[in-house]
Amino acid sequence: MFVQGKWIDHEINEDIVRDILLTSSITNDHSIFEIIDVLDLTSKLWCSGSDLYNEAVKLLEKELSFDIEMIKTTLDILPEILKKDFLIERFSLEIGSPQGMDRPILDENTGRVLFSPKGKVLHVTAGNVFLGFVDSLIMGLITKNLSFIKLSSSNLKFPKLFLQSIETVDVNKILLPRIVCLTWKGGDKGIENQFKKSMDMIIAWGGEEMVSSYKKELPLDTKLIDHGPKISIGVLDQTYIDNNPDVYDGIAKDVSQWDQAACANMQNLFIADDVEVKSLLEELSKSFEKYPIKRGRVSKDEAVEILKEKSKANMTEFKTQVSSISSDEYFIRFDDKKVLTPSALNRTLIIKKFSSISELTKMLSTFKFYMQTCAFGISQDVTTALSKLSTSGIKRFTKFGQMLEGINGAAHDGQYALSNFVNIVSVEFQASKEELVENKPSNFGKVRFATGGTTGNPKFSLYTNQEFDFISTLLSKSFKLRGINHTDTVANLFVAGNMWSSFIAVYKALEKTDATQLPIGGGASTEDIISYLKRFKPRFVFGIPSLIYELAVNAKEENIQIENFFYAGEQLLESQKKTISESLGVENYYSACYACVDTGPIAYQDETCSEGEHILFDGVYLSEKDGEAYITSSIKEVDKIIDYPTGDLVEIINDKRFILKGRKNPLILIWGARITVAQIQESLESLGYFKPFQIIIKKNDKEVEVLEIRLEIPVDPVSFTDTLVKVCPDVRQTVDKKIIKERISLERRDFEHNARTKKTKVLIDKR
Repeated sequence: MFVQGKWIDHEINEDIVRDILLTSSITNDHSIFEIIDVLDLTSKLWCSGSDLYNEAVKLLEKELSFDIEMIKTTLDILPEILKKDFLIERFSLEIGSPQGMDRPILDENTGRVLFSPKGKVLHVTAGNVFLGFVDSLIMGLITKNLSFIKLSSSNLKFPKLFLQSIETVDVNKILLPRIVCLTWKGGDKGIENQFKKSMDMIIAWGGEEMVSSYKKELPLDTKLIDHGPKISIGVLDQTYIDNNPDVYDGIAKDVSQWDQAACANMQNLFIADDVEVKSLLEELSKSFEKYPIKRGRVSKDEAVEILKEKSKANMTEFKTQVSSISSDEYFIRFDDKKVLTPSALNRTLIIKKFSSISELTKMLSTFKFYMQTCAFGISQDVTTALSKLSTSGIKRFTKFGQMLEGINGAAHDGQYALSNFVNIVSVEFQASKEELVENKPSNFGKVRFATGGTTGNPKFSLYTNQEFDFISTLLSKSFKLRGINHTDTVANLFVAGNMWSSFIAVYKALEKTDATQLPIGGGASTEDIISYLKRFKPRFVFGIPSLIYELAVNAKEENIQIENFFYAGEQLLESQKKTISESLGVENYYSACYACVDTGPIAYQDETCSEGEHILFDGVYLSEKDGEAYITSSIKEVDKIIDYPTGDLVEIINDKRFILKGRKNPLILIWGARITVAQIQESLESLGYFKPFQIIIKKNDKEVEVLEIRLEIPVDPVSFTDTLVKVCPDVRQTVDKKIIKERISLERRDFEHNARTKKTKVLIDKR
């Protein structure tokens, strides 16, 4: 016995089990990633050729009937399923973010959720495939449950070796207190009843009699997950064979691997009426002959079952004139009865005919409880065939040769097995700022974006993949509120590349609206953009105001009609609206989102919002200091956002609504670029100009936006432009240098003053 890190050398009975159950408990004071790290360390001990690996091969060769090469092939899987990346992916695909085991996390459908362990879990393991014990235990560990393992009497030495490998690396006792391994004779009702009364969940892997025993008189508060006896098949037609000549090798592998000891091994192969049986048998025998791993030891009882199968084959051969094929390694026979028939295993394949998928489905449906995997080789009406066969109880379809090769995160026996080990708890309120500060960093994959920040200085912001996906969900919901749905065509004219986020964020969000996207990008040529808009006629366009404005100036004669414009990144001026509406036919202007790369999404608008009014996204908090908005957000976990100064002036309406009033320290948003007053000052001072200056933004007679910089003494304009390009990365990365020289003028002129106060503004926007 192994009880929470201690080895105990004596037989167990009902009293001992009762004491263990009464005294066994656990506190979940370790993070999910600490647990995964220990498993990852364990994986390194099991690499092929290691001392532990070689020792396992020797003992398994004595304990099990498999050929040594099959044992090695199976052991090679072990380090892979223990690796950190594999475990994180598995958890993510079957449940969600592993961080949900440590604290409430954002969920795209319901808000905030917490994954709570079931508690005490009994794993009743089978001995047919020795890694089954490890896989079940892993599921219990990464969901923070206290796992009680009933080991198969035919598989005791390997589990002990595996537990010893955990002991080697688990120096901080993170996993060991979560494990209790016991063995007792199956059918002991006293011990079974003790577990039934004490467990929160029982997961049973094995035979029908065992599963039925645990179902009887099970308390209402104990959940039973049963993985009882299953049978797997193949279905095949002639066209598939003609197009896939390697199908014979695939069938041989699906039958031979693990000597048909696994539920996913093929036992029956159903072939369409157009398949010639004798030819199929001949080709299959060639593939079975060359299968590289020999069959393991066959017990006397197993040999009797194979002999019975051969006797049945003799009767069928007399009726059909189709001979079976027998070898020391395998046995293949044809059966004219069109009904599912369990084989004798140990590489025994029974081939049967079917006339139609409907007929086959009807027959298999009478065995619905027992059906598991189907190797699928139907070439016509594939979707219909899959849909029909799935109603027969088949829970998994694979290619031939892949029945024993599971995909990480895929469902097992019609369910996501890992999700059974947790309760999904809804947390229907927002965390406080203090809780957000305590969040631990994510171990997930990440994406980094460039941002001008609130000052225009270059900086970078980091998001986990989960955070960015959640952001796209928030955005998609706000887009749907404005009417975007699956019937719409939407053009994305935000600028892509250069580590910018807007194009990607909008693209991912629009995916979730099911609209048809035109991922054009603002970097495309004006001629190409006009061509795409005329051809595909989108009802919605997303982009930066200055770029859409410039497009409108160049498209006045093109008769483009766009109903709705979503904008972000810059203030949309009334003068710009006039030109955009006249040229492009835009009727409605919507804020795509109030956000910045540093904070992520902050707020959105719906039909109840007045101009400038926004509604905070859930998980985002806004406070105001001297009129400026400060943001705290639970959306970002790596680069935490706590009281972040936005540089935007706001008027708070209530705890969810506010009005944007403009910039506290104005940025010059022009040509899709951000320029700060400080950057212009730095450029002037580097050329020896230390006097006052005034910046005026306006449009020239060609409706092009320009900067007029008024000075008290002359400054060389070429030198100034060259310096500004160096000082301001956003200009350098966004606008062609030649265009900048044409659109910036330095003039020795009087400054403009406020008529009433006589004060002089440094920045005046006349657009």
